[in-house]
Amino acid sequence: MNVVIDKLESVGYFTRGAGGHHIGREGLAQHSIEVYDFMKRWFGWVLPSDSIAVVALFHDLGKLNGRHPEHWDRSVALLDEWRFALTDAERYAIAHHHDLRPGSFFHLLRAALGLGDMWSTHQWFKEHPSRRRKR
Repeated sequence: MNVVIDKLESVGYFTRGAGGHHIGREGLAQHSIEVYDFMKRWFGWVLPSDSIAVVALFHDLGKLNGRHPEHWDRSVALLDEWRFALTDAERYAIAHHHDLRPGSFFHLLRAALGLGDMWSTHQWFKEHPSRRRKR
């Protein structure tokens, strides 16, 4: 874990924005912590605490170099590069946290992460309505 924290500091995880939402200094870390809090509150009684922490805090690592459509795959690749051991469930949850197909919700850890991610993003836009993209 210390190696991962050192890597996070070296790539600016604690000072970067999340891209699209939670923009600005420390936005990525703030978003990740909000997702963690959501998951602990609503799913902490049924999901392992370690897995909640891993997927919530690391699901958007792929956004470190800007906003990318495949940031979820980049997040898993970075953790692999850093030799961070992910369980199969954690790997699946991170890699598919934006997958809104009904079948993907049958995996509880992935569903919890996806819901927490959407909730945190929604909360940010409620507080920053002028940042919402016009459709």
